[in-house]
Amino acid sequence: MSKVQATSTKWQVTGREAIVDAIVGELKSPAAGTSSYPEILGVLLAGPPGIGKSHLAAQAVKALQSDVLVVHLYASSHMSTEPYGALAALLSELEPESLTHHVQVLAATLRRLESMANGRDMCILIDNAHELDEQSAVILAQLAKTRSIRLLLTCGSTDLLPHELSNLVKDGFVRRMGVEPFSFRELVKAVEMRLGGRISQRAGRQLWAASGGHPQFLTALTQDMVSSGALLLRDGSWCLDGSIAGHERISSELFSNQLRRLNAQQLRTLEIVALSRAVSINTLLDVVDDRDVDALEEMGMVRIGADHFVRAIHPLLAKVVRNKVPAGRSKEQWESVNMHSPMVHNFASADVGMVLWTLEAGRKLERNLALDAAKIANDEMKPAMALRFLATLDPQTSGATATAEAVRAHVAMGDQTSARNLLASLYSSYHEEPTLTEWVVSLLAETSVLLTSKVTWAEALTNLEKVRGELYPDSLEGEIGSDKPNIGVLRETLIVHTAEAAWWTGNFPDSIDGLDLAYTAAKEVSANQSLLLGSQLCLMNAASGKATAAAELSDKLLQSVTTMGVAQGCAAKARENLFFANLIIGRLDIAEEAARALCGQVAGDSDIHVGAFADLALPILLVVRGHGGESLSLLEQEISQLRLRDEYGALGLALSAGAYACVLSGDNDSAALYLAELEGCSSDAPWLMERVGKYFELAARAKMGDRQQSIRELIHLADSDQDSGREIWEVESLGLALRLGAMEVAPRLFDAASTLDVGYNPFYRDFAEGSVTSDAGLLVRAAEHAAQLGSDNAVVDAAEVALALGTIDQHQHRHLSGLMELCRRNMDANTKRAGDGQPLTSRQLEIAREAAAGASNKDIATRLHVSIRTVEGHLYQIFGKLRISERSDLSYALAQAEGERP
Repeated sequence: MSKVQATSTKWQVTGREAIVDAIVGELKSPAAGTSSYPEILGVLLAGPPGIGKSHLAAQAVKALQSDVLVVHLYASSHMSTEPYGALAALLSELEPESLTHHVQVLAATLRRLESMANGRDMCILIDNAHELDEQSAVILAQLAKTRSIRLLLTCGSTDLLPHELSNLVKDGFVRRMGVEPFSFRELVKAVEMRLGGRISQRAGRQLWAASGGHPQFLTALTQDMVSSGALLLRDGSWCLDGSIAGHERISSELFSNQLRRLNAQQLRTLEIVALSRAVSINTLLDVVDDRDVDALEEMGMVRIGADHFVRAIHPLLAKVVRNKVPAGRSKEQWESVNMHSPMVHNFASADVGMVLWTLEAGRKLERNLALDAAKIANDEMKPAMALRFLATLDPQTSGATATAEAVRAHVAMGDQTSARNLLASLYSSYHEEPTLTEWVVSLLAETSVLLTSKVTWAEALTNLEKVRGELYPDSLEGEIGSDKPNIGVLRETLIVHTAEAAWWTGNFPDSIDGLDLAYTAAKEVSANQSLLLGSQLCLMNAASGKATAAAELSDKLLQSVTTMGVAQGCAAKARENLFFANLIIGRLDIAEEAARALCGQVAGDSDIHVGAFADLALPILLVVRGHGGESLSLLEQEISQLRLRDEYGALGLALSAGAYACVLSGDNDSAALYLAELEGCSSDAPWLMERVGKYFELAARAKMGDRQQSIRELIHLADSDQDSGREIWEVESLGLALRLGAMEVAPRLFDAASTLDVGYNPFYRDFAEGSVTSDAGLLVRAAEHAAQLGSDNAVVDAAEVALALGTIDQHQHRHLSGLMELCRRNMDANTKRAGDGQPLTSRQLEIAREAAAGASNKDIATRLHVSIRTVEGHLYQIFGKLRISERSDLSYALAQAEGERP
């Protein structure tokens, strides 16, 4: 494929309009100060190099220059030793001998500025203000104090400013505004504007991880990847088609100047933080001076987390620093830290980053330490790191446990071939009868590989039965923690693999009891393992029709996802499980929260491996709601990405969702193309993913005219679900058949729905009974149930049947027609921006009211038991739907949306 050049536009402000507005507001504000709040004499934009300070200042200047004179003075390292060097352009008419008289210089500077201003207000812009010579700084500070000018400064840190300007900041006369890297959403928007097209979630995550959100580096990185073909245009979307690793060389150039400014002790401190990946603040202060830690924090190079661990501000910076540390110095640093805190001898409290440093320092890892580190890395969704630990072991003697972890890592990365080869080597190494532990671990590892292909599902289930027979010889019941050697651990491993098999094959009821025991046991041991097992249990409960248990567990786990100590990868996998659990039981608002939190959650760590189903969560949710246009705007680039790389069999689900989204948008031609591609798509997706995709496919085909065939297939699915004990799926199949017009299934649907406690069931019960009895009141109630769930297309389906009866009174008719019209507007495919102009969901309305009342994002997140990032995601959607860009406009826009005056 030929290389495509990106459009050469500059990076836009993209989400930073509020910062520009704040700068302009401060510099134009005429208000005098008080003793408590001094008048603002200027603004300082502080942040690391490449963060976009100069660009933001330039945007502010554009907004100011119509009625304010803005003079741009230049500071540099070679001019910093020259008295009044930065003011040279303003002092050209001053005699050289006058430069020794401070008052004359001050007067000459003011005269020159006033002659240029012509009566306008004056503002001085100084980039890299930390390189300003001290004499120029004194003059500018005095002019600001006399209200002759206002200042707009950029620099890396307040501590680096000349003394006079630093005092203005410390005393509150110059307001410091910290400039942060792009958030994930800002980065995606910026890249899409630059490239002139949408990018896939996978490409966005990798760009964010490699660039750290720094606009300067992002510019070079994106262009480099486009030129090399690693980032290419496919079907109108920009997709990742190669590794980003080879392009990270550019990052060294970005940070070189910043690192050169550090003194020897500050550099040593940063090296320890980078090499360890994360180090306890107490351990760090045993070997470095606290002033060096404070300086690095002030310069925006390290951060101290709530868990009291110190980390580099971004993995990108840490990687650059590690690459610059010679092997000998890395070893010396490791020895100094390990002398005070020998973490590798007490791994229960250690971080895998410290173990990785042990390996990089040339130390040999003990076998158990390597295995424990590999297991934790796998638990944290870092399979490449797990393989790195396992590579230190002798392949001839590493044993079944190490092979199982390696197989787990390869399966997580979609590399089944390597996993099978490892198992073949393991089996050939058994020269005598394996022990029970070796046999169980080997067979369960093989099961994980067999589950990835439908052809070998039966073989995988046979393996589980064999293991179960050995571990529970008298019965299928038992408790984790049996007093027999290793039996408890092996049973827990069996339970986890049984749940995995249920996810793949659809045999949900068999996995719940044991998983409940495993979850209970894990709560006492590991926050990560507890969260993963709990989210699996929640999903199994939902898929088995135990909605109340699933909802209660989901609420508890969503609160703990952001708990201190939970790894990002574990949180992402848990949110994926919780998304599907809430989707199944009809809690669409909660599912949407989980889906939006997934977007970009692990974008900052390139070690974390996220499956394609996480990228599809939000568009799937939108299709279920009936929002075809909004869903398509997300699905198109994900389909393009999956056409390039589909390690998890997710393309089939994406194509079927795309087909249904096209039908909802009125584009049957595009839907037909997606369905045609689906027919030739060989998918080995998990049963649950395949079933969701099948519903989308049949709904699309029915809407395109093949209604009877779709209904027959849905009834066949319902019969199969009934035989397999999947009651909730029987209800879903019958419910979709009824919505497509199969009135004959209504009695069976009513009976099936009456036995389950699931969010959709009140809708299905009333829809089914109303359809059989032609009771318009029940159908109206069904439409209202669907509206409460947030499923707009289900509202329309029930409302159309009710209105067709012609028996509802005028009040009901008006109410139902209005509800149906509202839902149809929500489903309008002509939306230009995702979410633009659409009504708010109940959770978005709740958050909007809180924000309009003045609550901060942190306060809202605390009250609703969600993360701050989730609140930010909702506000992004709220602003789009209300067509506003400022928080201050929220109260009025919300009142208008609710039909009130503020």
